Amino acid sequence: MMEYLRSFNAKDVESWSKTMLFPHIRIASGGIVLYPTASDLASKIDHHQFAPVSYTHLRAHETRG
Repeated sequence: MMEYLRSFNAKDVESWSKTMLFPHIRIASGGIVLYPTASDLASKIDHHQFAPVSYTHLRAHETRG
């Protein structure tokens, strides 16, 4: 989870995509998209679509070993 947050906050889509399980399915905006691999996701995701200019970062409220 910490790597997911770190890479998301760094807007590092390639590293962020490697924290997910594949095939990966995203359901949003009335559609369903299937990404077979991490590289498929990284090549198609626009991080700025998820994180507008006003966005700063996500953080974990609690971390357990």
